[in-house]
Amino acid sequence: FDVELAPTGSIFIVQLSPLGGLPVMGITMSQLVDRCEELENVIESSSEANILADQVMNHPADASCIELLQSWVERRKIAGKENRIGELVTTLREEFGQTCISKLAKGANISHRHLHRLMRQEVGHSPKHFSRIMRFDHAVQLGRVRPEIPLTQIAQLAGYSDQAHMTREFVQLGGVRPGDLQREIGAMIW
Repeated sequence: FDVELAPTGSIFIVQLSPLGGLPVMGITMSQLVDRCEELENVIESSSEANILADQVMNHPADASCIELLQSWVERRKIAGKENRIGELVTTLREEFGQTCISKLAKGANISHRHLHRLMRQEVGHSPKHFSRIMRFDHAVQLGRVRPEIPLTQIAQLAGYSDQAHMTREFVQLGGVRPGDLQREIGAMIW
């Protein structure tokens, strides 16, 4: 999305999916997790970063900038650098983090410890933490789509044991309680 800074400038922020770092940048997400980096810091060629930045900033329409970035990402996909745990991460995302990690590892024929190591390296989070993020995101999306649903029901639908459990997770992961988020921001962001 485009964030207006001043009458003469703007920023484009590119967020990679949990598995995006390796095939696109050649680096694992563990090297990028919870960080905001300048383009030239994650692309080995600063001239390539400068060319891309110039192309994006010289297009007045957001849609054409997004097309440029998507095209660049497609060209950057590095052959042979596919993620080894893509299906497992997809399962965790599709099931909103409500998958038993031991069963997931067993189904992939790897140990729980090896799954933990792969997830930390390739996604940047442990399987449990990634599941917590997926459950949190699901609760936020439920609140956005159906703001009339009571928080107790959102907690239940998102897989929390109760509303207090959801509140603790919201505070730990998002820094805000769900009720405060619902009241202060309303349906626009909630």
